[in-house]
Amino acid sequence: MEAGQFEILKRALVEKVLEDPEFRNLDRDMRRDLYEEYKPSKFPRRYISLACRCLIERKISRGLFTEYMEIDHSEVDEYLLAEGFTGKNYETLMTESRHKGG
Repeated sequence: MEAGQFEILKRALVEKVLEDPEFRNLDRDMRRDLYEEYKPSKFPRRYISLACRCLIERKISRGLFTEYMEIDHSEVDEYLLAEGFTGKNYETLMTESRHKGG
């Protein structure tokens, strides 16, 4: 990008906009919506992936999985679906697990 593409805003204008309650509410609502849409995960991606894979490969029980992921037993299948361990993906892991003797 070229340096001249951005306009410099006057401080007074910025302060005026920031003082506007409608603008503050709009900003707050937008941040809340983004947070709800992209909620940060409680656990790192690698931790989640390893826990799911260990469950699928029968290296840990469903009970232990629910403890690790801090979810209810009734949420396990839904959790796996949400993490992408479904259909072909899930079947591939199960097949690999059986071939390894797991």
